[in-house]
Amino acid sequence: MRPYFKHILIIIFVMLASTAYAQNQKIAYFDSEFILSKIPEYQGIEQQLRLLGDSWKTELSDKDKEIKELQQDLKPKKSCIR
Repeated sequence: MRPYFKHILIIIFVMLASTAYAQNQKIAYFDSEFILSKIPEYQGIEQQLRLLGDSWKTELSDKDKEIKELQQDLKPKKSCIR
């Protein structure tokens, strides 16, 4: 019974110490959009990223159309290949 008592005391001590540490933590929230709107370089970079994303979207849609066309061309030839 004695060894268990030491373990229980150690566990209780660790739990009390961790709760005391948790009470000292501070949490802060901030509005990142407000902060970024105050940086003039951010506006230009955001526009460049938007343009880059749009170009990628058009490139992907073009590739998708090309793949669908190739699939349509392959369907009649599929029976000849087998």
